[in-house]
Amino acid sequence: SSFSNHSVILLPTSLKVTVLDKNGNIVKGVTVTLYKNEADYFEEKDPIREGQITDEKGRTVFKKLTPAAYYIYAKKGDMDNVGEVESTSKLQEGKVNLINVIIK
Repeated sequence: SSFSNHSVILLPTSLKVTVLDKNGNIVKGVTVTLYKNEADYFEEKDPIREGQITDEKGRTVFKKLTPAAYYIYAKKGDMDNVGEVESTSKLQEGKVNLINVIIK
């Protein structure tokens, strides 16, 4: 019998963030920044990725991430997500992980 080796190719681990207001409406033009821990999040220092701006559908995607938990800071004008969902659970490797963030 013969066996062939098949390489398993995983897709890059990504995080798709959708930003909504308190009424559930999408919000475009929000700056979304990822941090590796709570201290960096609260001090707004050493982001994993520089801030990305949400598109017309209130979304932005962070690609090629390590499968870990991340703290998310979303801000537009005087609205932000402090006190709301601030961190993800550990991202699933090789998948597009989804999270909604509410700003108010």
